[in-house]
Amino acid sequence: MAEYTEYDFEDDTSDFGTDLVKKLRKQVDLLSKEIKERDQVIEEFQTYSHEASVGEILAGFGLSPKIAQFIPAEIEADEDSISEWLTEYGEAFGITAVDESEAGYEPDADAQSFEQISDFENGDIDPNVGRDISSLIANATSPEELTNFLKR
Repeated sequence: MAEYTEYDFEDDTSDFGTDLVKKLRKQVDLLSKEIKERDQVIEEFQTYSHEASVGEILAGFGLSPKIAQFIPAEIEADEDSISEWLTEYGEAFGITAVDESEAGYEPDADAQSFEQISDFENGDIDPNVGRDISSLIANATSPEELTNFLKR
């Protein structure tokens, strides 16, 4: 293999001032500027899209969608991630986490009734059909179950 020294090649730096090179540099600058503008548009769209998705999730939680602009873009736009973020930073917005597994939590009786009616309308079977009153009273497992049955 032949070895070359730095003196074996002609000086190519003399062409750097020609019209062609100037035009190429101008074109590179123009394309770089266009790429930066497109990157900014894409970033704005991603920010808007993230805020809109997070806003919908917040509205589903019964909160103001305006809070979405304060949630960082690193937080994924799914209910679990938003819920975790709200648990951690919700106090800054006056939001407190409600733990439904607490001992003092009791579901709303009207909500349960409406849910049963909705289930029945959707084709579920009424648990009381085909059972007489005496068998319902005899099979009650707790005083609450008996009083709930008698309230109907």
